[in-house]
Amino acid sequence: MSNKIWKKYRKVSLHALIVIVCIVCGSTLFAGCKQNKPHTSSHYGYVSYIVRWDSISPRHDTTKNLLRFCFYPADNGPMIQTDTDSAFLRIALAPGKYRLLMYNYGKDNFQLRNRREFENMEVAFQEDENGYSKTASVPVYGAVIHEFEVKPHQDATTTITPTFFTKKVYFKIDIPKEHHAQIRDCRGILSGVSPLLSIPNRTVKRDSTTILSLPFEKNKSGFVGEAVVLDGAHREEKEKVPHKLTLHFTLHNGQTITSTVDMGSHLLNIKRQDIQANIKAFVNSVSEAQINLICESVGIHP
Repeated sequence: MSNKIWKKYRKVSLHALIVIVCIVCGSTLFAGCKQNKPHTSSHYGYVSYIVRWDSISPRHDTTKNLLRFCFYPADNGPMIQTDTDSAFLRIALAPGKYRLLMYNYGKDNFQLRNRREFENMEVAFQEDENGYSKTASVPVYGAVIHEFEVKPHQDATTTITPTFFTKKVYFKIDIPKEHHAQIRDCRGILSGVSPLLSIPNRTVKRDSTTILSLPFEKNKSGFVGEAVVLDGAHREEKEKVPHKLTLHFTLHNGQTITSTVDMGSHLLNIKRQDIQANIKAFVNSVSEAQINLICESVGIHP
């Protein structure tokens, strides 16, 4: 073989070797990239939710409520949150198992604590400027799904029915006509209130209690007020902490009279969403002005 032909042969072989090496390296890199490639939109599954309002009382307007959906991946990935102002939601999720919390959201509602951790989520009262718990104007309701699975390319529809996390208590303070004109204003607090509700097991916590501030309005028969309290199962207590209603009456002469009535555990025992407490108030001004309170009844709101 001549020297010229040998050089040409060696040059061709070198080029062929370079091409082979490039192909092998490219294949290795491609395989690695393919293994680490994130889910594309075609790998996701779609889940649609239809919210039914059957269990929500007609007296509560749900049309203006913002619904918040929180999805919790079972592999402890970051919580996925989305809101909707309708009773329908469609969302694409990566394949895997999830847990779901859906609830109505509002700035003046109760607050949700530990919301990024499904097992530790709690509903709690917000506090007012005096350090008391502040009653919310809107009841909290929602739904919890402890496990569901999303598969690639699925398009599934699920119907969920929300239930209340709270119940409303209406207070009616009756004052005899002869004493009605003497009282100008009334403010109140309710003690013995459960401060927290554990969402996963729907249990109210009563290891400690809180004091709830109550606004009242004057009417022809006395005063009326209402409060939204947390509702759920409660463990048997060694010593049951009763609810006590304390009212601060302001007379027309500017004097303030405070009186308290023991309401027992009726608000815990009645398993209905709307409760009415009827209180009688009597002004005793024989010596020093006093107002005596009597809890006449606690039952289902008419």
